[in-house]
Amino acid sequence: MAKQLVKLFILFSSVAYLSGCITKPEPIPTQPLTEPVHQTFSVSGKLGVRGEQISESARFNWTQNGKTFDLALIDPFGRQVMRLTGNDRFAKLETDDQQSYVADSAESLMLELLGWQLPVNHALYWIQGRPDPRQPFFADKSGQFLQNEWQVDTLSLTTLSSGKTAPRKIKMSHSQLDVTLIISDWQFPH
Repeated sequence: MAKQLVKLFILFSSVAYLSGCITKPEPIPTQPLTEPVHQTFSVSGKLGVRGEQISESARFNWTQNGKTFDLALIDPFGRQVMRLTGNDRFAKLETDDQQSYVADSAESLMLELLGWQLPVNHALYWIQGRPDPRQPFFADKSGQFLQNEWQVDTLSLTTLSSGKTAPRKIKMSHSQLDVTLIISDWQFPH
């Protein structure tokens, strides 16, 4: 179980290299989100990963401050089972059983521990329902886009107490892997 949680955490961390009280969810707009991409935020919610060899879910808390990130994965009993911290030059993964892994990036950690990696650099944008503008992408008017062979769909939005609109549910798909984020709380600086 712990190994599966480590794999789930690394997978999420890689998708997530990685927000306001939430009110009533809104349907997807016919135009892409117009809010700016935030470099600083806190977000929490539930993560589900489905694939040929994995089917897991967990809760997460993610804090992003510029290039610095702190991502925790929480089991169904409310215990923090893993924590990933770092920036664009360093990543450290700590598990609840005192294991610690360090690499130049979250992608390097994935490659070392799993033998494959995800485009971590895009997660800051993807969780906000946007493609990374630094890389090529194809987008349609519904808010869906394709980037680095990943299909990213913003399935539902929410209006925050500040009046800002943010994703509530996001699905990211690549080959035989689906990652779904259901976001329960966004915090943005004022």
